Amino acid sequence: MSFAEILLTLLQGAGYTLLVTLACAATALVVGLGIAIARELGGVWLSTLLSAVVYVLRGVPMLVLLFIIFFGLPGVGLDVPPLLAMMLSLGLISGAYLSEVFRGSLAAINPNEVLAAQSMGFSRLATLRLSADQISSKPASSSCLSAGMSCGMTQWSKGCSRRTNQWSRDGKGGKAASIM
Repeated sequence: MSFAEILLTLLQGAGYTLLVTLACAATALVVGLGIAIARELGGVWLSTLLSAVVYVLRGVPMLVLLFIIFFGLPGVGLDVPPLLAMMLSLGLISGAYLSEVFRGSLAAINPNEVLAAQSMGFSRLATLRLSADQISSKPASSSCLSAGMSCGMTQWSKGCSRRTNQWSRDGKGGKAASIM
């Protein structure tokens, strides 16, 4: 093999690594936010069920879950491609960790701010959406660093901050703007 062929092979490998990283990061973010929001808005039974799922996922080694998905699911008739197996295994475990980061950040929101948003007529989901800036981007980005999401979280956090500052200047939120 010539040097050019080796370099081309390495670049193809780097591209595939980037694809896997972005796919797993997107899966982790969707799973983490979904679980955190469902635990916050769902009933007691849903919150308890999701807490158990997060507990189990955080306790399973990543390689074991990857083996279960990639080698175990074909045994029951589900043929899983390698990229999907990586997305599921890494995304589920990282999403479980991220859901705890998001849940802790949502729990840190001052109850008086939530009450102010509700008194202004916001629904629970709108209050949660307005509370997005309270979701700690530093722990979330450090948790996602292994999944390559720190750049995306930083941009997301900057966008939330810009909206908060704009709402505060416009006077369209009063106390509810401080939630966001």
